[in-house]
Amino acid sequence: TSSDQEWIKQDLAMTATLGGKNPKNYQIWYHRRALLMHCKEHLKEEFVKHELDYLSHVLAEDGKNYHAWSHRQFVVQLWNHPELWQDEVNFCEVLIMEDARNNSAWNHRWFATHRGSQTTALDLETARTETNFAFEKGANKDPYNESPWRYLLGVLREQGRVVNNREGALELLTNAKEKLGIVEAALDDSEDYDAESCYCMASAHIDLLEMTGDSESLLKVRSCVIIMMVMMMMMMALHTILVVVVVVV
Repeated sequence: TSSDQEWIKQDLAMTATLGGKNPKNYQIWYHRRALLMHCKEHLKEEFVKHELDYLSHVLAEDGKNYHAWSHRQFVVQLWNHPELWQDEVNFCEVLIMEDARNNSAWNHRWFATHRGSQTTALDLETARTETNFAFEKGANKDPYNESPWRYLLGVLREQGRVVNNREGALELLTNAKEKLGIVEAALDDSEDYDAESCYCMASAHIDLLEMTGDSESLLKVRSCVIIMMVMMMMMMALHTILVVVVVVV
């Protein structure tokens, strides 16, 4: 009834007030979820849009609030509209542009591009878009940021598991290795950074070579691993020396 819907609106307003001081109280979020599940079908869109606006406000205050992100996934799935899924992809892009190290935004982008599915892989064109996004909006700007590298590798591994998609997966892998080479060259040309100290990129490079799987790539993996181990040992030795110096002084 209309009175029931009004009651839902009032309760949502009340929990929003309570949540202002307790944004990570899971009980409040569960209550909001229960309220939304009882709204009438023809009013669902109205409630969903209102809830997403509220969530955007909460995430603007704390972009890594796990409870808010989890609730947002529930809300998007509740409405499950094609345009809404794309809006969520765009929403994540804005947040990633503001803070590329917001792993929650990267995670939600994965959720949105997959339309909430944990079993259905991206189509090749979308996978191509997402790998390019990982480089252009993430790795190119901050190679030391692990989030875009993990996102990239997730897309590539998923494509490698798709039946009858060997050619497409190889295309994406080849493109990714070329783009990684560009990032690596840019680091080597930099006065402030160097490729050897960028462990996120080095780890991603190893994963890409392992995914390629040919004998030449596997030999490169071995060389990369040895270099990384040597670098880590040197860093540990340097750290030990610094500690000793500080203690002596």
